[in-house]
This record gives sequence, C-alpha cells and structure tokens, in this order.
Amino acid sequence: MDLLKCAFILCAFMVFYRVDVSGSSHHYRLIDDLTKEYNNIVRPVKNPNTVTDVHVDFFLAQVVEMDEKRQILKVNAWLTFRWIDEYLTWNKTRYGGIDNIKLPSQMVWMPDIVLYDNADDHYFNFLKDKIAVIYNSGEVMWASPVILRSHCQIDVTYFPFDSQECRLKFGPWQHEGTEVNVTGGGDQSVFKSDGEWDMTGVTTKNNVQFYPDAPGIPYTDVSFYIHLKRRSLYYVFNLIMPCGLISAVTLLTFFLPPESGEKISLAITVLLSLTVFLLLVAETMPPASVVPVIGQYYACTMVTVTLSLAMSVAVLNVHYRSPEGTPLPKWLHKLVYGSVGQLFGVTKKEKKGEKSGTVEMKRLLDVQVDRNICNVVRRMGNASPIFGRHHHHQPNGSLRHEKQNTQSVLQSHEECPIMHHLLTEFKTVSSFYDRKNRAEHVQNDWRLCAILLDRLFLIVYFFGSISTILIICVQLQYA
Repeated sequence: MDLLKCAFILCAFMVFYRVDVSGSSHHYRLIDDLTKEYNNIVRPVKNPNTVTDVHVDFFLAQVVEMDEKRQILKVNAWLTFRWIDEYLTWNKTRYGGIDNIKLPSQMVWMPDIVLYDNADDHYFNFLKDKIAVIYNSGEVMWASPVILRSHCQIDVTYFPFDSQECRLKFGPWQHEGTEVNVTGGGDQSVFKSDGEWDMTGVTTKNNVQFYPDAPGIPYTDVSFYIHLKRRSLYYVFNLIMPCGLISAVTLLTFFLPPESGEKISLAITVLLSLTVFLLLVAETMPPASVVPVIGQYYACTMVTVTLSLAMSVAVLNVHYRSPEGTPLPKWLHKLVYGSVGQLFGVTKKEKKGEKSGTVEMKRLLDVQVDRNICNVVRRMGNASPIFGRHHHHQPNGSLRHEKQNTQSVLQSHEECPIMHHLLTEFKTVSSFYDRKNRAEHVQNDWRLCAILLDRLFLIVYFFGSISTILIICVQLQYA
C-alpha cells in the first residue's frame, strides 16, 4: 500500500506540475527501493545524536518593491538548500549508473526553515510543491526561485541619496540546534537592477540564539544582509530640481517694482508650490522622527520663501508710507543718501532752486496784512510771476504810469479790503504748494529707502539660499 501511495503521488505530481522526470526501468526500481521503507516525517539520521547540517545559498535576483512608508522589502530570490539524507543513498552501478534522481519535495524529509522577518499576510511553506534533487551520496539539494516579503528597517535620513541594509533571517522553527544546524552563503552574481536600486553586496552571518519561548535551548539561523544603494537621478529631476527652480523664481519678487502689486502674490504662489512638493515627499516617507535631507531642504526653502514674503511686506510698507507721517530719520537719511545708498545704486538727483520761488513768495507774503499794502506790492516786485511778466512786457513810461495808478488805487480806502483778501489767497495757495512739495519730498525719501531695503533683502535671501544648499551638501558627504 505504501508503494502504491508513493507511485500515485509521483504520477499526480507529474500530471499537475508537468515535471519532466526521465523514466526508465532503473529509475522505477531505484525509486521503489528508496521509498519502500522511507518516512519523510523523521529526521534522516541513523544516529539520533547526529546533527543535520543544512547549508543555505541565497542569490538576490531583483528588488521587486521597496515600500519606505511601510518599511517592507519585496524581492525575487533564488534559494538553495543542501543537506545529507542518510536513508537516500545507493550504489549507482546497480542502477545503470544513475547518480541522481529528482523527486517532489513532499516525498522527502524537508527542514522546517522559515523566514523570521516575514511581512506577508501569512507564513507559508515555500519548500512545498517543488522539486528536490537526490544524489547517490545522500546529498539532497532543493533549489527554487521565491518571492519574499520581509520587514526592513529603512533609514531615510539621506533620502534620495541613501543606502539601505536589509536583513533576511532563515532558520528552523522547531528543530533545535542539537538537531539541525543552519549555515549559509550567497553573492550578487544574478542580480538585475529594477532601475531604482543597485546591489552593492551581500554579507552572511551564522547565529546561535536562545528564545524566551524555549529557554536554555539553542536555535541556529543564518542572516543575509543585503546592501542596496538608491539611484537618485529620478528624484533629482522630479523633486530637487523643481524646488531649486522655485527657489530661484523667488528672487524675481525682489526685482518687481512695488507699484506692480504682484510682489506678495508671487511669493504666496511660490510658497504654495513648495507645500505641494513637500506633501509628495511626505507621502513616500515613513512616519519616523528622522527628517530626510530632502525634507530639510524643502523646509529650509519654505522658511527662506516665507522670510522673502515678510521682506516684501516690509518693503511695501516703507514704499507706501503716508506723506503725512514722520519724515525719514536722520540716521536712515544718512544711510540712504550716503555710502550705503551709493553701494546699492540708490541715488537721487536734487533740483537746485526748485523751491526758491516758493520760499521767496512765502517770505514776502508773511508780512502784516494790515500794514501798508502798497509797500507789500512794491516788495513783491519781480518775485511775483504775474507782476514780473507784466512789468517785463511794458515800456518804461507805461510802467511808471502803471505804478502811479496802482499806488493811487491802493491808497484808497475802498480798495484795501480787496487787496487784503487777494494777499490772503496768495498766502493760502503758497502754503498749499509748499506742503505738497514737502510731502512729495518725504514720500520720495521713503521710496528710496524701500528700494534700498529691497536690494538689501535680495542679498540676504540669495546668501540664505546658497547657505542652505551648502549645508545640505555637507550632510550628504556622510551618506
């Protein structure tokens, strides 16, 4: 019955899994002889004190997925297990020179090796439903490609210029170290990059550990440490370069004149753009206390852009300072019109004598109105544009005649109130234009001060952005 059962299992496996097992009379006889009294649930040693040495070869073929947010590594790996089965040996000369046979893994004893860092939804026995190769010396080799999902402690400090080290730990779950001893090795000869990760090496470490659920009982395992380095070109073009260009666009806010009314809107638009890119970075990063380098760069850039927005507000506040407000302080006036203003190219062309006519008019009109108005008119003389032009075009004789008529008219008691009112209006108009000129002069001083502040803030922002880039580059040297 046992023989029929084994034959039925072998035939079923060949039908469903399409195993190409070369058959001959020697193979049938060999399989019959090996499986006649074989029990695949008993550790294949004749002496119970003999330790079964299982050697694990690990070959990483490809990184399928690296989930930084969930910290899970999914890989395509080639696994090979080798051990000695003392009950599966034969003399090949008795079986037509057959030195190896291939059997389903369910028909032979298999070590209960599992992936300790498994991140799949459930633990699965990846040793089942595969082909095992048995050699006449008793060596059993199990080899198959496997998709593994493992937990990986990902350090995103230097993202996207980071290198990661992920551990895959294999070991028996029930067989203790006095029964099964696991060792391992591996290399990167079959690795193919997925376009994002390059494999820089793989190291192996054999361990003997004690666990709290079985105190005092040693268990062996082998850990494979995969060293991966990220290709950062994709993130440079899609995350870092746009941030740098947006930071450069912020410089344009300092070249916009305050009269355009677009300084604040441009700075706010840049700030919102940086926020969108920062959200993209945050979606790929795990919720850890470590801030990646690219996150630091975005944060520093957002701080500098926010400061540029505050600077623009300060410039607009100074530029639109009310003329009725306080004039420019003396120390600030010296800076604007002194060497600092010349250093930043802030200059003002003073028009000499532009106020001399108004000052002279005011001085002549600041007399007592109830005095002799004729004397006031005579003192106005050429200082008055009206009288000056009138006298300029009249002949000498007519001019003396006009003066005599004017004096005679002014000396009359009836005309004095008219001249009194006229001089009062002249004084009002003169005071109005004097206040207007003074207000324009104060406003121009504040505008020049705003230009000076704008250029000073431009230099501050430029050196702040350069300092941020240099600090990030220094940190990347330790990556």
